[in-house]
Amino acid sequence: MIEANKIHHNVGLKDFNSWRVGGIARNFYICTDKNILSGHIKSKLMEYPLYFIGLGSNTLVRDGLIKGTIVLMRCGYAPSVLRANGRIWYILASA
Repeated sequence: MIEANKIHHNVGLKDFNSWRVGGIARNFYICTDKNILSGHIKSKLMEYPLYFIGLGSNTLVRDGLIKGTIVLMRCGYAPSVLRANGRIWYILASA
C-alpha cells in the first residue's frame, strides 16, 4: 500500500489504470486532502508537469519513464479549485 499525501519515486503505473499497462512515474502522489496537495504545489515539492488522474479508466499510460508527477485523485472529490504559484488548477476526479 502506498502512503497518501506523500511524494513517492519510481512507481509502476500498471495498478493505477484499467488497461493494466504503463511505465514508471518518476514522482507519484495519492491525494486525500486538497489542502495538503496545495501546500506541496506551493512549496514546489512536486516536479512539473503535473498529471491528474482519477480512477484510471480510459487512461492509457505509455511504457518507459513518465517525467513530472502523477497525482492520483481517487477520493470522490467534487470539482476542486487550487491556487498555487500564481496558477489556478481546476480538478475533477472521482471514485
